Amino acid sequence: MNLKLGSMKILFKIKHIKNLRQIMPAIIAFVVLFVIVVYPLTTILLQSLFPNIFDVTPSLKPSFGVIHNVFTKKYTYEAIMNSLLIGFFSTVIATFIGTGLAIINKRCDMKFLKVVDLFAWLVFITPSYLIAQGWILLLQRNGILSQVIPASNSISNWFFTPVTLVIIMGLKHFPLVYIAVSNALLGLGSEYENASRLSGASQLTSWFRINIPLLVPAMLAGAAIVFAEGIGDFGLTASIVRSTHLPVITYAIFAALNQSPVNYPLAGALSFILIIIISITLIFQLWFLKRGSYSIIKNQISASSKIRTGLNKIWLYPVVAFILIISYVVPIVTTLIASLMKTISHGLEANNFTFDHYMNAFNIGGDSWNAISLSMELALGAAVVAVILGLLLAYIIQYTQVPGKKVLYFLTMSTIAIPGIVLAAGFVFAFNAIWLVPLHLAIYGTIACLYLAYIAEVLPYSVRLHVSALTQISPALITAGRIHGSSPLSLFRKIIIPLVASTSISTFFLAFVHTLFELPASQLLYPPGSPPFSTVLDTLYQNNQWENGAALTIIAVIATIALYSIGQAASKKFLSVSYSSHSNNSRKRIEKSESNNIQESLQPVNYVNKTKSEMIN
Repeated sequence: MNLKLGSMKILFKIKHIKNLRQIMPAIIAFVVLFVIVVYPLTTILLQSLFPNIFDVTPSLKPSFGVIHNVFTKKYTYEAIMNSLLIGFFSTVIATFIGTGLAIINKRCDMKFLKVVDLFAWLVFITPSYLIAQGWILLLQRNGILSQVIPASNSISNWFFTPVTLVIIMGLKHFPLVYIAVSNALLGLGSEYENASRLSGASQLTSWFRINIPLLVPAMLAGAAIVFAEGIGDFGLTASIVRSTHLPVITYAIFAALNQSPVNYPLAGALSFILIIIISITLIFQLWFLKRGSYSIIKNQISASSKIRTGLNKIWLYPVVAFILIISYVVPIVTTLIASLMKTISHGLEANNFTFDHYMNAFNIGGDSWNAISLSMELALGAAVVAVILGLLLAYIIQYTQVPGKKVLYFLTMSTIAIPGIVLAAGFVFAFNAIWLVPLHLAIYGTIACLYLAYIAEVLPYSVRLHVSALTQISPALITAGRIHGSSPLSLFRKIIIPLVASTSISTFFLAFVHTLFELPASQLLYPPGSPPFSTVLDTLYQNNQWENGAALTIIAVIATIALYSIGQAASKKFLSVSYSSHSNNSRKRIEKSESNNIQESLQPVNYVNKTKSEMIN
C-alpha cells in the first residue's frame, strides 16, 4: 500500500514538473511584459491619480487637481487642443493623398507602380525628425532657399506655423493610408462596378458610389493610425515646435520631464490624457466599422478594371511627381546640400563645399562615432531580444492553451497605440521610484533602462508580425509533429522556425532601424555622458551646428535604406531556401499519417515581409 502510494506521489510530481515546464515560457513572458509594459504604464495612471506618489516621501492621497489644472491652465489646454487640431487636419491630408495615390497607382492605366511604392516606403521608414530638419534647413531664415532666392527669407515667418506642421505631418504619414488602401484594392474586384456600369452609371459615379464606400474600412484604419501617429509624434513636433513656440502635448510632456525641478504630476496627467485620446480614436474606428458590412472578398475575385485616364494623364503625372518630390526628395536633397557646405550662410559658392563634416562623423573616438557605436549595439541587442521573445509570445498565443494567453496578447498589443514619449515617461516614473532604491533596482539614468525601453517599443510589432506568420501555418503541421512524439523544442526548431524565418529576418531589421533612430526614449532615458545617435543629432541641430547635423542625417538616411534593403533581400532569399528545404525534407515524413491535410499545409505560404502597416488592417 505504501509502495503504491509512493508511486502515485512520484507520478504526481513528474506530471507536476512536466506541466510546470510547459507553462514556464508563459510565466517568463508574463514577467517580462509586466516589467517593460504593465509596470511603466501603470505608473502613469498612478501618477495621474496620486500626484505625490513618486515624491521623496510618497503619499497615496488621491487628487484630480493636476488633471483639472491641465484643462484650466492656458499652456496645457492649448497643447491639447493644438495636438487634436494638428492631428485631425494632418490625418485629412494624409488620407486624401494616400487614398488618391493608391487608386491612381493601382487602378489607373498609368505606369507609376514601382516608383510610387518606392517613395511610399522611403517616406515610411525615414524617421520624422530627419524629414522635419530637412525642411527647416530649406526654409529657415538664411537657409538653403534664401541662398538661391534672397527674397525668400520672408517665407520663414510662414513656415514656422501650425499650418506648415500640419502639411509636413500629412506628407510624412500618408504612406500608412496608401499601404492600407493599396492592400484593400487587391481584394476589390470589378463585379459591383460592372453591374453599375451596365445600369447606366458612369465610371466616375461607380467609383464614388460603390468602390470608395467599400474602401472605407481601409481608409479609416489608415486614418486612425495616422491620427495616433500624428498626435503622438515627438520627433517632428519637437523639431519645429522649438522655433514656433507652439504648445503641443508631446513636447509638453518632454518639457515637464526635462525641466528643473521635474514636474512629474504634469507629465503623468498629460501622458494619461494622450492615452485616452488615442484609445477613443481606435474605439471609434471599431464602432464605425461594426455599423455596416464592407466585405469585398467573395469566393472568387473578378479581375479589376483599369480606370482610363485619357488626357487626364497630362496633369496626373505632374501632380503625383510633385507629391513624391515634396514629401521626400526636397527635404533629403536639401539636407545633402547642407551637409556638403562649410557654412550655410556663405552660400552656394564653389569654395564653400567640403566633406569635412562626414570625416568628423566617422572620426573614431569622436562624439558622433561613439554615439553611432552605442546606438548600433543597443539596436542590435533590442532587435535580437524582440525577435526571440516576439516569436515565443506568438507561439504561446497561437498554439498553446496556456491560461491568460488572451491577456498576454492584449498586453503586447496595447503598447502599439502608446506613443514613444508616453512609454518613455512611464519608464521615468517606473524606474526612478523611491521604493526601488533599497532594492538597488532604480535603474533610471542607466543603459539598462534605455535598453528595456527600446525592447518595449519594438516588441509589440514583433509579436504582431509573428502571429500573422503563424496564422498561415496549418495547425495540422503542429498536430502531426506532436503525434510523432516531437517535443515543443523540436517543433519549434524543425517546423516553426523554418516557416517563419523570413518574417523573423524582416522583423529584426525593422526593429533594428526603429531602435537605431528612436528619439523620445533616447532623449529622456539616456545615461549622462553616453548619448545615443538620435540625441547627438538633435543636440547638433539645437546648437545650430546645421552642417554637422545634416551630415549625420544623410548617414542616417543611407543607413536606413541600406539596412531595410538588406533585410528585404535576406528575407526573400531565406524564404525561398527555407520553404524549398522544408518541403523536400519534412513533407515525406509527415505525409504518412496526415497525407491530405498536411500536403495542403506544406504548400509555400504566400506572405510578404510585414511592417507596421499590417497592424492597420
